[in-house]
Amino acid sequence: MLIFAANGAALFLTPFLPWIATYGEQGGKPPANDGWFRPWRSFQPAASGALPFLWLWYALLVAVNGSLVSWRAGVLPLWRDLGVGVGYGAVCLTFFWAIGRFWSAIVGQLALGRWVTFLTLLLLAILPGLSRWSLAYPFVVAMETTPASDALQKFVQKALPHGATLLALTVLLAAFAWWWERARQRVQKVSVA
Repeated sequence: MLIFAANGAALFLTPFLPWIATYGEQGGKPPANDGWFRPWRSFQPAASGALPFLWLWYALLVAVNGSLVSWRAGVLPLWRDLGVGVGYGAVCLTFFWAIGRFWSAIVGQLALGRWVTFLTLLLLAILPGLSRWSLAYPFVVAMETTPASDALQKFVQKALPHGATLLALTVLLAAFAWWWERARQRVQKVSVA
């Protein structure tokens, strides 16, 4: 139950990703790409503050939801299993953020980057359905498992390889976006000189 509450927070934050994770040229102004990760810019309209902002909100929502659910149920959570669930949600959010950074680096226009990111996230949600390639697959397996006491173990069993694969894809996507940004900056410096 706690894992579902924690990842409900990730699901709540996902629709906002295309608008906070992207950057690009808008109205003739150059892209405002000020870096990748600066926690002090979490509450400023800056591209570098997007990921810290997402993680902060996710941690806050998980803490509140987890506290309410464990208080209401009157049980202490299983911390290892809850950690896997929270980690899986954080990896999913980071993957979605990397998609936004990737499309921003490729298209260079803010509005187009937002729409392409939104459509990519929509396709990721719709196309795999509930297959083994779906990000929701660990949850589907857990919900189909009986008895309910085995559901958490089944979730952890499916979320670990899914999360590792998703983390690898996130690193590759972010590395390519970073490389593309640097290549574009080099071309702009050469064309200016």
